[in-house]
Amino acid sequence: MSQDLDLDETCQTLFDDVMRMACQFLEELGSFFPVAEALTKEGEYAYFAIESETEKANEFNAEFFRLFKETIEEEKFQATAVAINVSVKSGVFKKEDAIHVNIQTRMGEFIDIITSYKLNKGKVELGASILSNPVTNQVGHLFPVLCEFSWDNSCLFLCVGLAQNLFSTRKVEHLKTQMKAIDLLLKKSSLPGFKEPINGDGPLALILQMPGYSGIHYLRHFAAYVWAGETNIPPYSKENKSEWSKLYTESMGKAKDGERFDHLMFHSDCQGFYAPIEFVEVIFGGEEGSATKIDGDMLGSSQRLLAECESLAKHLKIPSELKYDSDELVEILNAEESENDSETEWKRYATEIYVCLNLIEACKESIKRKSLLVFC
Repeated sequence: MSQDLDLDETCQTLFDDVMRMACQFLEELGSFFPVAEALTKEGEYAYFAIESETEKANEFNAEFFRLFKETIEEEKFQATAVAINVSVKSGVFKKEDAIHVNIQTRMGEFIDIITSYKLNKGKVELGASILSNPVTNQVGHLFPVLCEFSWDNSCLFLCVGLAQNLFSTRKVEHLKTQMKAIDLLLKKSSLPGFKEPINGDGPLALILQMPGYSGIHYLRHFAAYVWAGETNIPPYSKENKSEWSKLYTESMGKAKDGERFDHLMFHSDCQGFYAPIEFVEVIFGGEEGSATKIDGDMLGSSQRLLAECESLAKHLKIPSELKYDSDELVEILNAEESENDSETEWKRYATEIYVCLNLIEACKESIKRKSLLVFC
């Protein structure tokens, strides 16, 4: 019979040990593949490490995480900790190296600790640690698990492939329920049903960080003015933040030809889904307690959202060489001084462009993988 798990002491021991191993590899090799430690049912600590020169780091890390997920589900261990080398975003957009430690226990505890680091003359200098426990957050809200960015509960994340990378049993069950509801909603709308394998053999989840939960409002603001036929569009600001919703609603009531942006506009700011299926009208979920109740209440199409964002990209006059993770764009977003008065027109809309390009990337991945795009 396994001993009772003293969670605080055990988790601290696991964390300290894998961090020590990770730092040792960093100082010796300049990097590291996943390292892990587990507390067995007999109360002993077992160490695991992988030595490989494979260049497919994301696939490698995903397989390593999946192995530990399976072993803990089979009750081989009381608790496990896995450390991987990641790139994180500190503040809003700045990138830096970090060690991501994921801890799980048979008691249902699920903890992520992300610690930034720098290598200075071959020695590891650790920065601040960010602790997140997704299990304690609101029920039904699907938090990303395998993440290349720091946990920040004040930010929206765009997640693709989340179903392949969930560890928490409660999250898996919730996602299964949501997928059944999505399948029913699509079929009720005379569309093909949708099924996505959960915890299968897919690649590491794509997770993109938005600038807070209000970041998407910048792009909605711009889209509302485009829909209304405006050409001189003021950048989103605190002073005009409530205008776009009214403008878009009023424009819908008029007999007006041209582009619409319903899949961008009619969606929750913080949760919900886009399915990789083409359909024109946004689908509304059922009432609370019904078989078609979904997080966020509105189901969008990845294909339609992609088309809307690609159209907005033309109106934003985004330079062809600018990508969703371009250093130039990140530097502008990090600048202390506003770029609203910039002589370069696209820089006036740096946040709008960042959101637009990230949505485009997420939609393309959703369609390519035939996987839900999840707001979380």
